[in-house]
Amino acid sequence: KNANGNGILIRGSKQINNPVEQVLITGCVVSNCRKIGIQVSQFKNLKIYNNKISNCSDNGIDIYGDIGRNPQGLTNGNDFEIYSNNVTNCLNGIFPEAVSNGRIFKNKLADIQQSAIHVNRIHGMPANIYITENVIQNIVVAFTITGDMANVIIKNNHVKNVKDYFFSFGGGKGNASGVIARDNILEVGPAVKAVVRFSGLRVNNIQVNANRIISKNNNNQVPLQINNALSLNKNSVSLE
Repeated sequence: KNANGNGILIRGSKQINNPVEQVLITGCVVSNCRKIGIQVSQFKNLKIYNNKISNCSDNGIDIYGDIGRNPQGLTNGNDFEIYSNNVTNCLNGIFPEAVSNGRIFKNKLADIQQSAIHVNRIHGMPANIYITENVIQNIVVAFTITGDMANVIIKNNHVKNVKDYFFSFGGGKGNASGVIARDNILEVGPAVKAVVRFSGLRVNNIQVNANRIISKNNNNQVPLQINNALSLNKNSVSLE
């Protein structure tokens, strides 16, 4: 509690053959940190579950695995599970950055200042990430995806009271690709701007379909998308 920096910080080596291994963080209470609540960088085989994180000035849970530019787009953050955590009143809820092969599921995220779950790429390509069965409420953006990725699945989540967008793809000078978002329950709040926002340089290979949109006021018609991206490949982007 009241940490001057991160509440919990665990780091491996940036060398891809020397990550920290077999990390387990569970049953912790982390609150009022000036930076990140729980952060693990450069890892292999990580589990973060049944923790309570609140009132942190930076991200609630942050995992990181970038190793700089490499031809294969490899990451040094692999094989992870983040589940059954309660994250409230942080900058972002869960922030996986340049990591691969993991699941983020059954978390409760509320009163987050930016995004509930933000998947980001630096150099290494995020791949095979499953985001399922999370309950998200009182949020600006539910899911933010920034970067070219592979097989990022957002499915069976329940989102309530979003202020701006349910899904945001791309941003700044970056791209967004390689994502499927389907079978989510999306409850429309009074001020939501659109279901999906596209921005950044290039957006392609995105599927957003079969989501259930619930509006308490049937007259509250929410636009399906807002497109601010410089390039949107309509042949590979599906919205239904």
